[in-house]
Amino acid sequence: MATKTIRVDDLDGSEGAELHSFALDGQVFDIDLTDENFQALRSALEPFLDVASPQKRITNKPADTRAVRSWAEEKGLLKEGSSGRIPVVVMAEYRKSHRG
Repeated sequence: MATKTIRVDDLDGSEGAELHSFALDGQVFDIDLTDENFQALRSALEPFLDVASPQKRITNKPADTRAVRSWAEEKGLLKEGSSGRIPVVVMAEYRKSHRG
């Protein structure tokens, strides 16, 4: 039997949300928002984005996912033996702790 996952808006609990990521003060955030609430977030940020200077994207070499998983499992950020995509927040923490 197939199962269906329904993503729920983190702000108001309504169904039909999509995952969005953004960064502030060097911290990456993930949030599930419907189109309406995502547009509200964009509108709230628009005056700041209009005057901000975007950073150039630096292409990082791909991380060794086995090393990331091992590190994240040791830190309790991932369950042992987990599979699938590594969450953005975990990747950000890994990169932050392995700088330099």
